[in-house]
Amino acid sequence: MLRSRRRKYLCSTSINSLLSLNLTVTRCIARRMAAQREGRIVNVSSLMGKVAAPTMATYSATKFAVLGFTQSLRGELAAYNIRVIALLPSLTDTDMVQEFQRFRWVVPITPKKVAQVLVAGLHEESSEILVGWQSHLAVWCNRIAPRLLERILLMAAPMSIDRQKHYL
Repeated sequence: MLRSRRRKYLCSTSINSLLSLNLTVTRCIARRMAAQREGRIVNVSSLMGKVAAPTMATYSATKFAVLGFTQSLRGELAAYNIRVIALLPSLTDTDMVQEFQRFRWVVPITPKKVAQVLVAGLHEESSEILVGWQSHLAVWCNRIAPRLLERILLMAAPMSIDRQKHYL
């Protein structure tokens, strides 16, 4: 379940429908590109598709799914000269996140910055485009010291101190 401050819930049926729709549309587009023997597909995941965080289980799971789909599709479509790219922004300052309970120390990035980094990543032919210094730091830390990152995320998570102690 996804939850905001207003406690609106997105049921698992809706989540499954959205994921299924995205996968189906991407597959249809990929078939047309394969017939033309060229193309680029950019799937928008999130930093949460690389690094899972407490209170974000459903969101992280869906973004991990998008990233896994992107990686698999990249291999399947390479023979057709189709590049499949994952865009992985950190928290982006949009209307959608205005109601979220934010993690401490997380600085939102602007949609303009996301667009600029996407364009630069496309020119560099990156397969995964991380947006924002916090994304780079989190992914690096997760590779080098995953347990340390877990502890930092628990301290930063929007939950009570008592609940944090349960995890630590």
